[in-house]
Amino acid sequence: MGKIHPQMKRRPQHARVLRLRHARAEQLQRRVDALQAQIAVQRQLPAFSASSRLDTLLAVCSALLVTHDSAAILQLVVQQSEALFPGASGAMLFLSQPDGETLELRAARSGTPPAMQLAAGQAPAGRAFFAPRAMLMAGPELEAALDELSDEQSAQHAAVLETWPPVSALLAPLRIESQRLGALVIYGGTHAHLFIPRDLPFVQALADLAAVAISEANEHERGERLQSALTQTQTRHDEVQARLDTTQAQLLQSAKLAAVGELAASVAHEINNPLYAARN
Repeated sequence: MGKIHPQMKRRPQHARVLRLRHARAEQLQRRVDALQAQIAVQRQLPAFSASSRLDTLLAVCSALLVTHDSAAILQLVVQQSEALFPGASGAMLFLSQPDGETLELRAARSGTPPAMQLAAGQAPAGRAFFAPRAMLMAGPELEAALDELSDEQSAQHAAVLETWPPVSALLAPLRIESQRLGALVIYGGTHAHLFIPRDLPFVQALADLAAVAISEANEHERGERLQSALTQTQTRHDEVQARLDTTQAQLLQSAKLAAVGELAASVAHEINNPLYAARN
């Protein structure tokens, strides 16, 4: 058996190196194409600087400070979500139910949202609920999260968003310290590079403002309910006291009448007594 020439041994290794280089070149080209696509999308969108976004957040903060209506707060947050991120196909805001295991859709871009509930941890909203901070979701990760929706839930999403299915999304938890209140999801439509990591602080800031406003509104509503209950209790107390006073007055009047009756009977008895007649 003849010996294998050293050059023949090197040929397979050389081919593998070429294939590896070619794969790396293709990967680099894909990254360049993605960056170019992102730049093109950003150029097509209206200019929206960081200062403009800060102004929007300040306006949201001012508006949230003067309202204690939960429904108005939720709708304002959804509207301003789309104002903060031009090109978004819509925003959805979910709040946690008392059991802490269910999320209910409470506001969407279409006005009155459909009746929709998700399990905590299910779909993008459920992921956002448990997330420590805002996150950007796209590609296979977003597809896997959307696959967790039922057919009915997917149809409900499609009804309230401008485009469906989306290819990117910004997710942010609504929480105050360790208390989870809900989740905010902003979908990016068909532009895969509409959202960038620099968007995350802004969506989290909006979610934090929403969480504080919702918590304050809940406390305000709870205080109003307690005040209403106290007023009703005081009213019932006053009614009971009035009935008690009336009953006592009636009893006193009855006692007086009984005493007068006894006195009259005693006088009549004395008058009818023969000894009384003999003395007179």
